[in-house]
Amino acid sequence: MSGGGSNIRKRTESRGMSLYVRLLPLINTRSLWIIDDYSICKEEHMNRQDFQHRIREAIPLAASMQLEAVEVSPEKVILKAPFGPNRNNHGTVFGGSIATLMLLTGWALLQPRMEEEVQGSLAVIARSDVSYRVPVEGDVYARTHPLNTPDLARFMAELREKGKAVIKVKVSAAGFLEELEAEGWEKSSAANFTGTFVGMMK
Repeated sequence: MSGGGSNIRKRTESRGMSLYVRLLPLINTRSLWIIDDYSICKEEHMNRQDFQHRIREAIPLAASMQLEAVEVSPEKVILKAPFGPNRNNHGTVFGGSIATLMLLTGWALLQPRMEEEVQGSLAVIARSDVSYRVPVEGDVYARTHPLNTPDLARFMAELREKGKAVIKVKVSAAGFLEELEAEGWEKSSAANFTGTFVGMMK
């Protein structure tokens, strides 16, 4: 995936909740294929820098935020937004940046699963609900919650049969990566996101 052509459609209205993203799949998680304009290169492990480059190229907002990929796997995605380009006038991270970071983190978990199960499908964000618990005064990290297995199976079946389906993806954000890796991390977050994604065919 790169920024040169018909494979990408995007619209970003603001840095916050109204971000709308529609992209072709970034990776296929069964073999972790990495896609670009000219070839498909099979990697034994996801190259985080490659993922980071492609999402920044596809979404200018991600580049402006200097978004970084910390971990990208079929089970979990962790993305980071550094403090500098995402600060507000109060010396904390801008809420819109946190919301956008969590949205992109959720999308990065769901889209490859869809492409694995239903070739030619893509995820579109339809609704996002964000709650902020405490301000973040430095870099911010976002981590996906595990997808509910029965719900995911239902989603894939509907997408396959009807060409359209809806699923919710949860993401939490915190100021330190350790907070998202410790036991009970879901309850120690600085912000939480629930995104309603619509799966559809290209």
